[in-house]
Amino acid sequence: MKKYNIFTNQKDSLPEGKADLLLLSDNTLNSTLDGEFLLHEKLLSLDSVDEMLTQKLIPAIITKATHNLNPFSSIEFMKLEMNETFDAKKLFREGMTFGKEYELKGNYLILSQGLEVDNANESVSALLSKTDEENSFDILSKSSDEALLFCAGFLLEASRRFHVVLDGGLRMASSLLIADKLREDVLMRLKQDNVTLCTNETNLDEIFSNLSYTPNVIRPEFTLTESEIPMLQEHKLSDKTAQSTALLYAKQNGCNAEEILNEIEILIYSI
Repeated sequence: MKKYNIFTNQKDSLPEGKADLLLLSDNTLNSTLDGEFLLHEKLLSLDSVDEMLTQKLIPAIITKATHNLNPFSSIEFMKLEMNETFDAKKLFREGMTFGKEYELKGNYLILSQGLEVDNANESVSALLSKTDEENSFDILSKSSDEALLFCAGFLLEASRRFHVVLDGGLRMASSLLIADKLREDVLMRLKQDNVTLCTNETNLDEIFSNLSYTPNVIRPEFTLTESEIPMLQEHKLSDKTAQSTALLYAKQNGCNAEEILNEIEILIYSI
C-alpha cells in the first residue's frame, strides 16, 4: 500500500511504534455494532447477521483484521450524546479536559469518528463567513455538532502531549479548522507538528487553504479488488471507523497486502 503527503506528493508514513485507537461514537445501532465487533469479534445484539449488515460492518471488520495482525496498544470507545441544541464552549472545554487527561498507552493516538450526524459543511461555512462582531462559539452552537467541538478541544490539549493521527475526511478536517479558528478565543494554538490527517477524501482544499498553517495530510492507496468476496471487491475505503489508517498502520508494521486481505476475509466468513 502506497501513502503520499498530498502537499508534497512524497511518500509519507505514520509515526513509529504502537498506536492507541480511540473511536468517538454515538448511540445508533451501526455504531454500537461496530464497537461490539471491534471489541469482541461478535455481534452481541443480534441473533443473525444478513449480507446487508455485513456490508455495513466492513469498515469495522477491516480495522479488527489489522488489529489481529498487529495489535493496537488499546482500543477504546467514547460515546457522545448527539443533541439538537448544546453549548459549544462547554463541549469544546470538555474536549480540552479530555485531551489533557487522556492516558496514552502506546506511542501515539489514532482518533476516529464512527458517527451518523454530520454538520461539518455547515460549520465550515459559518466559521469562514464570520464577521468580527460575531462570537465564534455562538456561531458553532447553531451550526456545528458535538463531535466537531469535542474533537477540536481535544486536539488543542492532546497535541501538546503526544502525536495524534486523525482518521477521517471532512469531519476531522473541520475539527482542525475549528481548533485553528478558536485559537484567539482560548489563547492557545494547536501544536501542528503533532497532528496528522489520514484521509481518502479529495475535496478538502477549502479547509486546508483557510488554516493558518500547512497541515500534514497523508492519503493511503489500498484496494480490495483482489478479494474473492464480491462485497469486498466493491467496497470503497470511506473515511469511517479508522479503516484507512488501520490498513496503513498494519502495512507500516510489517504486514503485507495479502496477509491483510486474508485476515479480512476470514473475519467475514466467521460472522
